[in-house]
Amino acid sequence: MIGTEVGAVSVTTSNDTTLGPEHWARRTADHIVSVGADAHPLIAEQALEFKEFIYKATAYYMYEAINED
Repeated sequence: MIGTEVGAVSVTTSNDTTLGPEHWARRTADHIVSVGADAHPLIAEQALEFKEFIYKATAYYMYEAINED
C-alpha cells in the first residue's frame, strides 16, 4: 500500500490579469517566515516584523528586475 500525506494547499487565481510582484513577494515571505500559534509574544512580534521586511525587500527587487527588462 502506498500512503500519501498532503499538507495545506492554497490556490490563487486571477481574472484577466497576472499575479503581480506583491502577490509573489507575499508568498515568498509566507514561505520563509512562519510564526507558531504558541510562540512567545515578543518572538512572534519580532518574527512578524522580519516577515514584513522580507516582503518589502522581495517586492522592491522584483520591481527593480521588471524595470531592468
